[in-house]
Amino acid sequence: TARQNLPNEPDFSAAARAIAGHTAPGDGIAYSQGKRDARQAFAYAQSRGWLVLPRDVLLGKSAQRQGTFRASVCKNPKRCLAGTRRIWLISATHEGPDPLVGISSAAHRVIDDEFHPALFARVTTVRIFLLTRRTDA
Repeated sequence: TARQNLPNEPDFSAAARAIAGHTAPGDGIAYSQGKRDARQAFAYAQSRGWLVLPRDVLLGKSAQRQGTFRASVCKNPKRCLAGTRRIWLISATHEGPDPLVGISSAAHRVIDDEFHPALFARVTTVRIFLLTRRTDA
């Protein structure tokens, strides 16, 4: 059946299609905490076989594993991001100059120090950033 997003709702399926085919070995994916849970939407797309996702680099415990509606975030972002060359950041937060809004402060510091952000795509109320590891990090 066809489905339409409500006006001003994040179009996570369009965001998933935007990165499909662009991921590479060594990539990770991360989600900023916005009004809707992008992690759940992307996990649904993956479970249906619509998308193969890179490793969720800031995932602590999944919502299923801890019996809650939201996953927890990694407590040691430096360790969780080790070996990751690029991060696909899915952000449904309000527009602003900082692409890392909605990321935990600990992860924000590590990403800000070790990665360079660039806007990859924009779909309805979702921004997709490709964060590339700095060569001097």
